[in-house]
Amino acid sequence: MSLISENEQRIKNVLLIFIYAIMGLYPMTLFLTKAIRTEYLGVLFLLFLVALVLRLIKPYRDGLSKEEKYFLGAYALVFIIALLSYLSLSQAELANKRMAVYSFFVVASAIYLLFKYTRPRIELIWLAIVVGCFIALGRALLEEFKMVEELAWTEHVDRANGVMHPIRFGGLTLIMGFISLAGVLYLQGLHKSLKLIGLLGGLAGIAASFLSQSRGVWLAVPFLLVILLWPHIIRSSFRFRLWTIGILVLILIALPVIPGFDIGQRVEQAYSEIQMYSKNKAAVSSLGARMNMMEISADIISRHPIWGVGVGNYYPNAVEYYNNHKSEISVHVLELKNPHNEFLLQWVTRGTVGLLVVLVFFFVAFRYFYLNRKQNNGEYSFAAISGMVIVMASFCYGLSIALFEHRDFLIFFIIYTMFFAAAVQVEKHDAS
Repeated sequence: MSLISENEQRIKNVLLIFIYAIMGLYPMTLFLTKAIRTEYLGVLFLLFLVALVLRLIKPYRDGLSKEEKYFLGAYALVFIIALLSYLSLSQAELANKRMAVYSFFVVASAIYLLFKYTRPRIELIWLAIVVGCFIALGRALLEEFKMVEELAWTEHVDRANGVMHPIRFGGLTLIMGFISLAGVLYLQGLHKSLKLIGLLGGLAGIAASFLSQSRGVWLAVPFLLVILLWPHIIRSSFRFRLWTIGILVLILIALPVIPGFDIGQRVEQAYSEIQMYSKNKAAVSSLGARMNMMEISADIISRHPIWGVGVGNYYPNAVEYYNNHKSEISVHVLELKNPHNEFLLQWVTRGTVGLLVVLVFFFVAFRYFYLNRKQNNGEYSFAAISGMVIVMASFCYGLSIALFEHRDFLIFFIIYTMFFAAAVQVEKHDAS
């Protein structure tokens, strides 16, 4: 090995130490403190710059495949449309804050190149997620038994929240739980003890999600089960398929009556809120407010169909609509700065152009992982399955929350989709 190669390997090893530290601490601290969020993404970007300055990462020399360009281009396009909307239309004070969050899409390609070059061991990253699931469940249980002080969102003291909004806590823990289970099923060469730990970790993550009582994230569960189990089901015997379906049905029947999850109660509450809205559209309730926000969004879209009203400008328009329809709409809509739906938000603030861009974004991202779900040896790829889980779950969450306006979701989404996307390419390179 030449002196240059030896030095490069030493620097690469140092970069890997920092990457393992970041990728280990992030899922383990995510639900314990709200003081550190963006810093993890910032350090990864800084490591990319260090490698770039030292000419260790040479993206133009090495080149990117067509599928990689489409994948990374989709992230860039979301930011570009947001930036154009911001520059041409945005005047509200919220606009600067919103663009600061959307700027995270810019660093996605850098994070991808860093992971692709350094090639972190996927088993270690998976294990950190598993540990994060146990921590999340521990935090949730302490909150359920009132054994820890509420650090955030004290209006939701009856729901596990992990120092963030319960919806975000429920969504992130659900994804982490399914990634843990995906490792058990698709990571090759795992010791039986690690598989058991991964299985328990996956169940812990899913249990923490249900303790959050976040109804919106439950929409993703059937789709995630299909992504996780379908490769095994299609290769198994008819008897195994029947047993699998039977067990899943029993679990779904049992969930509503498990103490602490309160799933049945939350479903009944949703039905009650729908009835309240049908009788009085101005009644204060969670679902009623979302239906009111759909009404507001429809009004804005009808007046600004092509390019929307601009990033950060939903709320001023919502206030104006409320002032003109006070007797017909819930005052609860003034407490929320967005329409609680990623696709409606894109449509309202960036018009039909923005809606199409975000739909294309999800399609391209899911397609990337779907096309790479099988390795050259015929085995299913843990990285690709995990990427599909993240993208599909996020798409479903977007139906009930403004997904990419929240740092918790966006940072997690970018870090792990970039990691698993790079891991897919490493697998293909090693197999060739």
